[in-house]
Amino acid sequence: MTLPYILARRKLNFGRQLALPLLALNAGAGILLFAQGCLSCMQGDVRHVMLGLGFVFLGTLTFASELIHIAVIRMYASFLYSFCGRGVFYVALGC
Repeated sequence: MTLPYILARRKLNFGRQLALPLLALNAGAGILLFAQGCLSCMQGDVRHVMLGLGFVFLGTLTFASELIHIAVIRMYASFLYSFCGRGVFYVALGC
C-alpha cells in the first residue's frame, strides 16, 4: 500500500507506527494555534489582535511544516523538524 503524496515525501525515522500519530498530533497543535489566534483577534483590543495575528501565523507555519516541505521553512525554521526544537517551540508558545 502506497502512502499519499504528502506523507510519502516525509522522512519517517522512527517507524510508521510512531511517526504517523505524532504527525497527526503536531498537525492538530497547528490547527489549535490557528484557532487560538482567530479567537484572540475577535477580542477587538489592539494587543489581542496583534497577539492573535502572531498565533495565526505560527499555527499556519506549524501545520504547513507537518504536511509539506517548503525550502524557506526548512532554511529559517529548521527547529520545527526535530522533536527537541518543536518541544521548545511549544513550551515558548505556552501550549
